[in-house]
Parts: sequence; structure tokens; C-alpha cells
Amino acid sequence: MKQISQLASRNFFILIIIFAALGLFQAQWQQDLQQYIEQMLGLVIFVMALTLSFEDFTKVFRKPSRLAIGVAAQYLIMPLAAFLIARLVGLSAELAVGLVLVGSCPGGTVSNVLVYIAKADLPLSVSMTFTSTLLAPLMLPLMMWLYASQWIEVDTWSLFWAAIKIVLIPLVLGLSTKVLIKNQEARLEPIVSLVSVLLVCVIIMVMVAVGSPRVMMLENIQSHLLQVMLAVFLLTAVGMLAGYYLPKLVDKNLTQEQLRAIAIEVSMQNSGLASVLALVHFGPLAVVPAIFAATWNCIAGSLLANYWSSRTFIQGKSP
Repeated sequence: MKQISQLASRNFFILIIIFAALGLFQAQWQQDLQQYIEQMLGLVIFVMALTLSFEDFTKVFRKPSRLAIGVAAQYLIMPLAAFLIARLVGLSAELAVGLVLVGSCPGGTVSNVLVYIAKADLPLSVSMTFTSTLLAPLMLPLMMWLYASQWIEVDTWSLFWAAIKIVLIPLVLGLSTKVLIKNQEARLEPIVSLVSVLLVCVIIMVMVAVGSPRVMMLENIQSHLLQVMLAVFLLTAVGMLAGYYLPKLVDKNLTQEQLRAIAIEVSMQNSGLASVLALVHFGPLAVVPAIFAATWNCIAGSLLANYWSSRTFIQGKSP
């Protein structure tokens, strides 16, 4: 099991490509899985929590400035970057709104899996995901108003409850389960890693299966797709670079594990949430950037995570 788990983690980006390709077949059973996306995301958090302890989160909240730096980077950098990139690339209005929406969403649970693979600070990553999600009812409409020049109506209570269901409840259940199965970490770790990777792959497959028909609605499809791909590539790169280097300017005592976690967390948005909001509030074409972001973020993030995990951790060494 350990060898299979390590093989899956090392080749995470290849699995993402395979499952994304499977999603293009748009089988009915794949689309039926859409109704279970929230449960699958919650399960990812649950299995990740099995590797943590309450003491891990105590360490995070003893120095809340680290958490504040990460969350601030996410909401200050990514929406502005999405807006500037959309203008630079020349996206059409609906696609530009979709890109800004991706940049304005809170951190996604996939980032927690990648932080785990990267051997970075998982408690900080999970704390950033939960905190940014709790702030989303306020920050997401504000960012959309600032950068998309229009207000997005969001049911704040539903979004808050979604954060509770997807992040907090699975997190508490996972931590509680960990207490009940003490001294099983060595046996549990490869199973947790493998289940997390497979769940993320299935989530990507479902998003592609549901969203790919909307991609075909684009006029002059090749030109538009190249623009969207370039915009998503740039947005992810900005998130990774800014998420790693800018926090250093604020706190020089940040460790490599913390910087890695912030870099991955800032660059990985909740593309599933972006897809739902795009369809409800902005129309089918606005969902296209979210589809590309969901796939590319996992590929780029897994490559970076595997690169970091293969390096010997040396405090203070640059990435």
C-alpha cells in the first residue's frame, strides 16, 4: 500500500490529466456525481485531518500573524491579478468576469492535499482554507464589485453553512477520529494519501464532464481557449510566486514549510465554488475559466509539491 500511495503522489499530475480526459466522455454516471461534489470535498478534508492533531492547530493560532499574512495575500493578490491578467490577455466580458470570480474565491481543499504532498505546513494550510472560506461571504462580493464592476448576489448564510459542512465538520470529525486511533499514524498515512489523491482526481473528472459542453459554446473556440489557458496559467504563476516571496517581506521568520504552504494555498482557489457561482450569476461562459483553473491548478500544484517533497528540507533555503 505504501508503494502504491507513493507512486500515486509522485504521479499526481499524470492522474489529473487522465481523469480530466475521462471527463470529456461526459458519461451520465459522471454527471450524476455532480450532486456529491460537496461531500467529496468534505471527505478530502476529513482524511487530511487524520494526519493532524489539535496540538498542530494550537501552534498555528499561537502566532496568528502567519495565518493573517496568508489569508491577506489570498484576497489582496489574486483578485487584482485576475483583473489585470484579464485586461492584458483581452478576455471577453463574460470570460473576464469568470476569471475574476476564480481569483476572488477562497482557498480550495485541493490545496491541503498538495501541501501534504509537499511536506509543508498542513495545519497552516487547512487553517487558511477555513478562514478564507469564512470570510468569503464578505470578501467575494466586495472583490467582484471592485474588479468586475458589478455586484454579485451571494446567499451569505448558504455560503457560510457550506464552509461549515465542507471544512469545519469534516475537520473536527477527522481530528476526533485521530484521537480514537492513536499510534496508527504509520499504517494510516499511505491510505490517507492515496484516498486524497483519488478523490481529487474524481472531482476534476466530474467538473470536466459537467463543464466541457459549455466550453463548446464559445465562438471562435480555438482563439478563446488559448486566451483562457494563458490567463489561467499566468494567474496560477502569480499566486505561487507572490504567495512565496511577498510574505517574506512582512515576516522574515517564516519557515520554508510555512512559505510553501502559503504559496500553494494562495495559488489554489475553490474552482468548484467558482463554477457554481458562475453558472448561477453570470452565465455558462463564465464557468470556462473555473474549469481550466481546476485542472491546471492541480497539475501545476502537484508538480511543485512533488518537487518540494523530493528536496531535503533545509531551513532558510530558497525554493
